[in-house]
Parts: sequence; structure tokens; C-alpha cells
Amino acid sequence: MEFALRNTAAALLALAIGMWLELDSPIWSVMTVWAVAQGTRGESVSKARWRIVGTMMGATASICLFSVFPQQPWLFFPALSIWMGLCAGFATFVSNFRAYALVLAGYTCAIISMGAVSDPDNVFMIAMSRSTYIILGVICEAGMGLIFATNQERQARTNVRRKLQSALSLVATAIADILEQAETAQSRARELFGTILRLNSEIEFAEIEMGPHGHEGDHARAALAAVSVLLSRGFGMATRLSALTHGHGEFKHTAAHVQEFLRSLGVRLQQSNGIPGLLAELHQLSEECRHHAVPYDLAGHDEQVVLGPADERVLYVALGELLNDMEIAIIEYDASSHTIPGDHFHFKLQSHRDARNAINNGLRVMAAIMFTAGVYEVTAWPNGTTFIAITALVCGLFATQENPVLGTGKFFKGAVWSAISAGILTFIFVPSFDTYEMLIMALGPAMFIGGLAKFNPATAGASASYGLLMPSMTNIQNHHRLDEIAYFNGASATVLAAAAAVFVFHTFLPFNGFVA
Repeated sequence: MEFALRNTAAALLALAIGMWLELDSPIWSVMTVWAVAQGTRGESVSKARWRIVGTMMGATASICLFSVFPQQPWLFFPALSIWMGLCAGFATFVSNFRAYALVLAGYTCAIISMGAVSDPDNVFMIAMSRSTYIILGVICEAGMGLIFATNQERQARTNVRRKLQSALSLVATAIADILEQAETAQSRARELFGTILRLNSEIEFAEIEMGPHGHEGDHARAALAAVSVLLSRGFGMATRLSALTHGHGEFKHTAAHVQEFLRSLGVRLQQSNGIPGLLAELHQLSEECRHHAVPYDLAGHDEQVVLGPADERVLYVALGELLNDMEIAIIEYDASSHTIPGDHFHFKLQSHRDARNAINNGLRVMAAIMFTAGVYEVTAWPNGTTFIAITALVCGLFATQENPVLGTGKFFKGAVWSAISAGILTFIFVPSFDTYEMLIMALGPAMFIGGLAKFNPATAGASASYGLLMPSMTNIQNHHRLDEIAYFNGASATVLAAAAAVFVFHTFLPFNGFVA
């Protein structure tokens, strides 16, 4: 509810300022508000920053392309497709909204270029106008977010602590199941890697909310890295346990103690002064493993040191390493929960770079641009520029997703709902109003419903399309209203563009679940 109300107010404020300034397409500032709107302030601020960066890059690229290839469509469109392909390819190598900035640079270039096709001499002014709308939308969303933000820093710290507690507890339970040799232990443990990757992104956004006061975010990332190593060692332990040909009573006795410790970890982490006790018990368990793995002769004792079976000592070594990683994770978790004076700790996770996936993403986007450009050139469709621009937008948004087919399918459904909603507004409500105050009585509820849908995981994919495309299809301006023909031409081009993106992602280098 708060998310929908906040962003509806920001969108209507952006529209009011745009119309007051007599901007030619103030609705783009509304689209920007919904584009950068995210569930947390950290996400919204990060996306807004990178959206401005991507917009500047795309605007510069559009001016350069028009300057190099004036009145040469079959040189211009391949150059545009190459630019978008490069942006999508390089976006594969980075994470979070840095990737968004790169794909945004690609489709912003396409949107500005298609807007300047009929007036190439004014491409610079069109680029500046588009950048103005976007900056206006970003400022309105950020300003409204500050009004609604309360205890942002404290809530961010609490959320980071809670999420790390959850990750540690889940992984500890998974390893306890592996030591117990439960049947589904490994399959459940594999699902945790996705959770860890998601938490890493959320920590980056929470770090923005916490402010530049300390290095809690670095410690939280280090804790997640230790948890990842811990989980990997758990799979190694499962392999060693499955290879045993006979029982090891002594090891099972130690493993039972470790299981008891791991299963109680989640509850003990929530205790305010539980960390020293946890570390002391971990140290004791690690010493027990080391003693069984590499026994040593104590001074003053006459007992002869007896070595256990080799495979049992290997198990003790592996279990000791696992407990050492758990100790590191708990220490870093504790350091992430408060500011440490004079702390200069830095930690950054290295992301995987898949060159083949980057090439596929780039080629897929290039194919989409060339396909739509071919349709436009062959048919001379008056709304062909909208067709190309929206296709570029959809392909850019989903180019770097793991399964773009699924994402574009949901986006297409949202485009259909956007056309229906925009049609109702265009034909029934907008013609009845001649003042802004009355106009928002119709636009406000339509946007508020989209905001509610965006915060619901089941409808988030379609609502992302709704927030972007519904304002575009209404195209509200100071001195212009859509008639039936203009609406149907614009809406059909937009919906067909979403369908074209789905078609390209289904047919050209389609997603292969087995390979993934």
C-alpha cells in the first residue's frame, strides 16, 4: 500500500511539473518514476543513479549515430543494432543496476533515434528533452521517497542482520542434514545458492540506506562469501560420507555434536550476547576434529598415540575445515551488525563472467532490432518507429535475464492490460476533464492499481510493463488529446512490439533450461 501510494504521488507530481513547464512529452517523466520505483530506498536510489548514467550514454550515442549516418537507414539500423548488442553483451559481465545502466544506454539510443527520424536536424534537442524528462522523474521519485522514509538507516541494519541470520541458519541446517545423510539434503542445499546470490544484491542496496559511516556492508559480503564456501564444503563432505564402505563410530559421535551445534545456531544468533559462546564452542569442536585427524603426544603421558583409519582422519580434516569457515562467517556476521571505529575492511565478491552468454545476449538483441527495422523499411508503417523503439525497450530490459522467454511473456501480458486501461482512460475519462486536478482523479487510481500489482510477486512482471506502457499509450499533453485513430495506431504498435520481442526470444538462440 505504501509503495503504491508513494509512487503514484511521485508520478502525478512529475506529470504536474512537466505540464507546468510546457514540456512536449511530460508523460515520459511519469514512466521514469515507475521505472525506477523499487521495494526499498536503496534499490530505488541505486537504480535512479544508474538510470541517469545510462540515459546520458544513450543520448550521446544517438546524436553520434545520426551525425555519422544521416539519411542512410541501411547503415544506421545495423549501427544501432551493433550498439544495442554491445550494451547487452557488456551488461552480462556486471551485476545489479550497473547492468541496467548499460542496457538502458542501448534502448535509450533507440528511443531517441526513433523519435528523431522525422526531424533529424533536431536530434540534439530531442535527446536533451528526453534526458530532462528522465531526470525530472528521478528527482520526483527520490523526493517522495525521502518524505516517506523513516528510520531508514536503523531498518537497513536490522534487515541485513536478519537476512544474514537466515542465511547462516539455513546453511547450518543444510549441513547438519548432510552430516545426518538425509535423503534430500543435497537437493535442498543446492537451492540455497540462489538465496545467497539474492542476498548479496540486497546487501548492496542496504549499504546505500545505511550511509557511508562504516564497512558493515563489506563484512556482510564477507560473511556471505564464507557461507558460500561453507555450503560448498558441505557437498564435499556428502561425497566423502557416501564413499565410506564401513561405519566409523568415533566420527559419528563427533558429527552428532556438530549437528546439535548447527541446528541450534539460528536461535543462538538471535541472542544479544551469544556470539562469544558460539565461537568458544566452535573452537572446542575444531580442536576435537584436529585431535582425531592428527593426534599428538602430550608431554607427561605414557599412552602411545594411535592413528585411526585414513578415511576417518580425512573426514575429520574436512569437518575441521568446515567448522573453520563457519567461524569466519560468524565473526564477519558479528562485525556487520555494528560500526567498528577505525575499521578499513573492504571485501568484494567476484562475479562470474560468461563470454558465451554475453555473445548470445548481444546477438539476440541485434536480431530483434534488425527484424523490426526490416518490417519498418518494407512496410513504411507510420508507427514503425514506435514499433522499433518499444521492441528495443523490451529486449534491453530482458536481454541479461537468465530466462528472457519467461520475462517477455509476462511483459506482453502487461502490455495488453496497458492497452485496455489506456483505452478506457483515453475514450471515457480524459475527454471529460479540462483541468489537471480533475485529470488526476482518473489517472491516480489507474496508477495506484499498477503499484499494488508491482509489489505482488505473482503480478510483478506484468505490472512492470503496465507502469511503463500505460502512460505512454495515453500520451497526455498540455495541448493535445489522442483521438481513436491515434490511440489504436500507437497501442497496436506497442503491443506488437512486445509480441515481436517474445517472438525473437523464442526463436533466435532460445533459452535452454538443460544447458543453464
